[in-house]
Amino acid sequence: MPLPQDGSANPLDEYEAVEEEVVEEEEEGEDLMENMERDYQPQPHLDNYDPAGLDDGEEEEGVEDEHAARMSAEDELNRRDRSTLRPRRTMPDFMNDG
Repeated sequence: MPLPQDGSANPLDEYEAVEEEVVEEEEEGEDLMENMERDYQPQPHLDNYDPAGLDDGEEEEGVEDEHAARMSAEDELNRRDRSTLRPRRTMPDFMNDG
């Protein structure tokens, strides 16, 4: 609603001003930012893998062959799809001379 320009009283003056309510936040738990550096300090007793959980054996034979075969099959399928799904980039027969 526009305010009157003729010097008459502002109709909004009859209402009390609303004060902003300040809400105090309750602090619960630990301030994670305060102790962040502590999480990244070296801990040699924890920074090692359990040898029982490691697989230091040789890679299984044929794993690379399986990957190469898979990639070859994917390439062949992609070539097939390009040739069958993509329209030819040649002139239609009615536009050819002859």
